[in-house]
Parts: sequence; C-alpha cells; structure tokens
Amino acid sequence: MRIDNPTIVYGLQNLDSSVLNQYSKVFVLTDLNTSSKCLPLLKSSLDFDFKEITVPDGEARKTLSTVEQILQRMIPADRKSLIINLGGGVITDMGGLAAGLYKRGIDFINIPTTILAMADASVGGKTGVNLDGYKNHAGFFSNPKMVILDTSFLNTLSYRQLLNGFAEMIKIGFIYDESLYQQLKLLKGPKNVDYSILKLAIDAKLKITDKDPFEQGERKLLNFGHTIGHGIESVAMDDSPDSLLHGEAVAIGMLAESFISMKMNLLSEEDFFDLKDFVVKFYSDIISYVPNFERISRYLISDKKNTFSGINFSLPISIGKGKTDLYPSESLIRESLSFLQSL
Repeated sequence: MRIDNPTIVYGLQNLDSSVLNQYSKVFVLTDLNTSSKCLPLLKSSLDFDFKEITVPDGEARKTLSTVEQILQRMIPADRKSLIINLGGGVITDMGGLAAGLYKRGIDFINIPTTILAMADASVGGKTGVNLDGYKNHAGFFSNPKMVILDTSFLNTLSYRQLLNGFAEMIKIGFIYDESLYQQLKLLKGPKNVDYSILKLAIDAKLKITDKDPFEQGERKLLNFGHTIGHGIESVAMDDSPDSLLHGEAVAIGMLAESFISMKMNLLSEEDFFDLKDFVVKFYSDIISYVPNFERISRYLISDKKNTFSGINFSLPISIGKGKTDLYPSESLIRESLSFLQSL
C-alpha cells in the first residue's frame, strides 16, 4: 500500500484560491500564537471563507483531549470539508489526526509556520499526539493533499524557535543526505534558511518516505536522535511543560546517539566530532539539560520503536549514511549520557 506524496507549493502567492472552492466547509486550525501572528498573513494572501479553530499552544497540549475539542468544533460539517493546519509541528500533527478521524476522513492541507514543520513535521504522512507523557503514542499515517511553504512565516519566530527546526534539518542531512548536511554547515545559522535549503531537506525526506511510507525499513533512519531525544523531552515535560523544545531534545539526542555509534565502531571519531562541533556551536546552552539514565529509562523502555530485542536505535555510520535496528547496551547508553554531562 502506498501513500501519495502531497503537492508542495512554495509561496502562498502560488496557490490558486479556487482550489479551496471545491470544499463545502473550510476550517483553519491555529494555536494562540499562529492565530495572532500568522493568520493575518494567510488572510491577506488568500481570499476564502473559513471557520477558525484555535487551541492552546505548546507540546503539553498535544493530546487526545485537544483533538477531541477540535472535532467537536467541526460538527456538523460534512465529509466534503477541509481543514487547513496553520502552525508548527504540534498543529500539523494534531490537525492531520483530527482530519483522519472526522467522519472517517476528510482532506487536509498543511501550512507550516516553523522550520521544524516545514522541513519535517508537515511532510511524510505522520500524525499523532502524546499519550500519558509518551511522545506520539497515538496516531496514524496520512498525507495532506497539499503542503504550502512560505518563508514569510519564519519572520514571526524567535531565534530559539528557528534553532528548534534547524536541528531536524541537521538530523536529515547527517543520517541520510551528506550534501544537505554540508550545505547547512555553510550557513551562518537558521536565520539564513531559505526555499533552496528547505527544498533540499524536503526532497531528502520525501525520497525516503516515498519508498517506505509506513516506517518498516529505510524510513527508520529518520528516527536518529529521537530515541534518547524523546526520552529527554519527556523528562523535560514532567519537570516543566515546554522547558525544552522538540528540536533541542533532538539535538541532544543526536550527540548521544552518534557517541554510541562511535563507541560501537560504526561511526568514525572524525565524523562524530564533526557533528559534535556543529551541534555545540548552536546548542551549547541546552546540552546541560541531560538527565541521568534512571530518569529517562522508563521512556526509553516504552519507546514505540522498540522490538522484543530491546531499545531500538537508528545510528549514523558516516556522514549521510546510517543503519537501523541497532540495540546498544544499557551501559553504553549510560556512557553517552555521562559524556554529554561532561561537556
């Protein structure tokens, strides 16, 4: 079974508003931030009638309860309705899930407003919410009909939010596409992300997801940084919601997991330190947020990627290449966390 990749539109000005006229009802899902900062830009660019659904912002609100609220706001719309998800990865994940659930499925369009959502969350067909603190434990695969990318939205973001998405681009490059990784290193930072670099990242991701839409093989490479990263992010949510952003946790996770790969003699020291220096250059302020193994172990053990063989990792073996379904020892995971705590 295949999931067709969405149409990618670069720039709101390149979307014909008549595309939206085929739907009986159009909803625009926002959070409090995108409602005030991004919705005015959408309104000024596209002329169409819609009903706005606004939910609280933040990873802590990415729950089935919030999705239920979205669904309730959609009643009594019919199956010829459309939901436009205007926001970051939390909104595109929840909006896609709500679209798939409403009357057993309606169309949805993603308009990502962050680097993280543009390069990663809005493409690839994953929807979902967190469940009892465990990352993305409830969801399914479903692609939007269209993804509309407009870098004007990036002007509404703080530097921290730009870095949040930059980490996911580094991940895609280091584990799968060396040319993307090297292009990212040439940038002065996330403020210099433009359509050309976004296209490289999206093309790389879609190349994987087109071959493996349901994450049975090569797509698992994109989990690099997310096993330990999700554990750290979950601990952070226990301590204080949104104290650590998803991309920040992934940045820490990439360092820990590439360290593990080096210790397993899969990744060379040269390539490991190349990544370490690149990540530390931008994320030195958050690397100190590394809990000990005991705090993250329950999240690692319950990670949705695991098998009967243990905690499942996808690890880099060189810049631009990786290997899936690896099961490092507990002692090696502990050593990686100790290494990060020493930085």
